[in-house]
Amino acid sequence: VWTRCYQLSTDGDAIATFHAQCDNKGPTVTVASLGGPPKYVGDPRYGAGRMIGGYSGATWEGKAPTCTNKAWCTGGEEHKAFNANATAFLFSLSVGPTTENAQTSGHRYDGPTAQSYKAHMVYDNADAGPSWGYGIDLSFGVPSGTAPSMSAGYCSIGTVYECREGTASSTMCMRDFCGENAWNFDVGELEVWHQAQATGGSSTHPSHGPSWSPTPSPTYGPT
Repeated sequence: VWTRCYQLSTDGDAIATFHAQCDNKGPTVTVASLGGPPKYVGDPRYGAGRMIGGYSGATWEGKAPTCTNKAWCTGGEEHKAFNANATAFLFSLSVGPTTENAQTSGHRYDGPTAQSYKAHMVYDNADAGPSWGYGIDLSFGVPSGTAPSMSAGYCSIGTVYECREGTASSTMCMRDFCGENAWNFDVGELEVWHQAQATGGSSTHPSHGPSWSPTPSPTYGPT
């Protein structure tokens, strides 16, 4: 059973609210519709209607940041916020069919084959929203103006999570995943769903990815 623990439009954009409502709830699915009105002429944070997100098989903990006044810590301090979440993945509900599977839309972006990056699948920091990868490949809840906000995000896929097109952190790779929202983007809507404990107190990861019903209500089951 999947239950929503956070919705941007109803719960507000404070990162602390996400952590208060979704930490220590077990596996989660985060899904967002990218976009929002530009803040100024030439503002790069505009949307192409992309719907993307990520799955974390481990619970969010909102680890206390060990560096001051920064959502992203640096050097050795940064590594304390990462964990080797082997079941984590990113997904897009907006990319078209591939040459390998012309009948399917959407794509699951899996983690690396390189052992060196497997310890950086998920970034869990009280000063940031749900985040994945060392890139950071995808993050919700990043600095927007003067303060971090769940209504802003960052995309640099390819460092940890495999590109569908292009090479790591290339413009082609990032645009395939987050459209014209490469690097910084606004979030039009965002929901986080958590998996309730199964009978007997254990929590399981769906073998083909979770099925969930946010608003709007697509169902995603990557293969």
